[in-house]
Amino acid sequence: MPSHQDARVVARLDLPQPAHVVEFCPHPQAEDLIAWGGDTIVGVIRKTQTADGSQTTFTLVEEHLVGARATAISWSPSTTFSSESQIIRLVVGCDNGKIFLIDQGRVLLVGSHLDTINDLSFSFTEKHTLASVSEDQTLCIWTLPDNLHHHEHGSFQPTCATSRLSSPGVAVRSHPDRSNLFMVAEKSGIVRFYDFRQDETVWSVLLRDDGPGPAILRDADWSIEKSLLRFGAVIGSKWYIWDFPHLEPIRAGHGHEEGAHQFRWARNKNGETVFATATSAPSADTAASIKVHNIDHQLPVHVGDTSSKARVTSISWHRSANLLASANRSRLLCHSIQSGSS
Repeated sequence: MPSHQDARVVARLDLPQPAHVVEFCPHPQAEDLIAWGGDTIVGVIRKTQTADGSQTTFTLVEEHLVGARATAISWSPSTTFSSESQIIRLVVGCDNGKIFLIDQGRVLLVGSHLDTINDLSFSFTEKHTLASVSEDQTLCIWTLPDNLHHHEHGSFQPTCATSRLSSPGVAVRSHPDRSNLFMVAEKSGIVRFYDFRQDETVWSVLLRDDGPGPAILRDADWSIEKSLLRFGAVIGSKWYIWDFPHLEPIRAGHGHEEGAHQFRWARNKNGETVFATATSAPSADTAASIKVHNIDHQLPVHVGDTSSKARVTSISWHRSANLLASANRSRLLCHSIQSGSS
């Protein structure tokens, strides 16, 4: 069996509410910021290290009341956090269908779906473009106004272009080298690359699970490795990897017997081979709620507080370090991932 020695918890932070989503900032100018969303609160935290690098800590930066359960978070590419400039800008999707922009201490309503927001994604390069998917079976492309700091609540009026999906959307992702595309994944197993400038799907595939019973796609992610178009997904208890334009997976493997609910590619130099999966329903005999896989290795690294079978609600990779954040009830954990995943 895989050992736990390759993954260790390096930082913990108790939160005022159960965390439903966590997200490291993927942009280099603010990569040590992490946002978490609870029942009614969204918080921003900074990861810091001692001068010798021996200790990692979490420091609260700000908290905001949004009044609904957070279900998705995406960071704006305009976000910066340094001694010269501090701009904190992110969007939060909620279970009531509303999307809020948190911008320089303000909470502004972007707009609404008719049902729970399942995922959000800012474009990496088009800083005013945002995509959202929902249980209401729609994909929305939002265009935020320029000069956001000049807009107050009454004058903040984003525009929205809506596309109908065949089933609830579960994931939407952008890519730093594909500025016109979003990857959109649906619960039915359809994954498409959508060109928002041309308002058309340029490629799609129907993912099928070979296990018993109905297959439901729970999550998908797009590798940010620039040399290829690679994406992965979790369906049932298994994970699958595809390379565009192949219609059949190049790799497949076992994730979680109870069913996996999250798939996240590493964001650092390992981003085309290393990914994490998580289950939100660990059983009594489950070794770990989070596993880190390397498609070049056979056995995954088990991650988490193995003394507890607490439900993991969300995971997120640091942009450049081998660090994986997880939300575990009302606790935020930061795991250092070593050897077996590198």
